[in-house]
Amino acid sequence: MVNLALPIGDALLLGLIVAGFTILPDRTKAPWMLMAIGTALNIFGDSSSFLQGSFGSTRIGMDLNAIAWPMAIVLMSMVVWLRLKPASPVELERPTNIALPTCAAAALSRSS
Repeated sequence: MVNLALPIGDALLLGLIVAGFTILPDRTKAPWMLMAIGTALNIFGDSSSFLQGSFGSTRIGMDLNAIAWPMAIVLMSMVVWLRLKPASPVELERPTNIALPTCAAAALSRSS
């Protein structure tokens, strides 16, 4: 059950990252992109681990895990090192796109 919960939790986290990516201004998208790619690699590694536990360990699955998890850690760690230039106080910000989070919230409220 734990091996199944990890990819599902990672997929939910990826959904939150993509939602944050869509509503922020252009100048802050690089860290979100790195987090999304790192989380996608983490989903791949966790899914591979789940399949190995369910159907038996294979050499290819172990090699995929050995690549996916360290790359995910490196990509997500790189977010901390990015230095964004501060926004100009006189710069006009465009309105954020809140359509995706609004639709997701509406869909969840109708299902419960």
